[in-house]
Amino acid sequence: AKSGGPAPVVGIDLLYARLADAAAESHAATMLVREAAGRVMKKLADGGRLDDADAGLAMRDTGYALKLAKRAATQIFEATGAHGLYLNNAIQRGYRDIHAAQFICQCLRRQPGVSFVDNNGDLVSFFLS
Repeated sequence: AKSGGPAPVVGIDLLYARLADAAAESHAATMLVREAAGRVMKKLADGGRLDDADAGLAMRDTGYALKLAKRAATQIFEATGAHGLYLNNAIQRGYRDIHAAQFICQCLRRQPGVSFVDNNGDLVSFFLS
């Protein structure tokens, strides 16, 4: 062992593994949301109307993307140790925001339908009963 140099960080490999997992989960979540949005926008751009199957696929993909994003945020939050607890820490805010987003999505999914305005200004509704 060298004398006078910095001590090796214990568990650095575990930290790198957590960060790699979080990066992969974050990337997968991003791709799921982009693919779901692209599928919906293509159908609307082609003049099609969205139906319950489209809503189901979009909800499935975005729901799973949210699950992946939450896991990634948790991995990063846990990797920061006690530093992640400070309210002014960006990681703490991200961790808190992803949990709030999951709660909001769960509340929306309990509603009997979802509505939005499409590119033509028409109200599109999905009834998910």
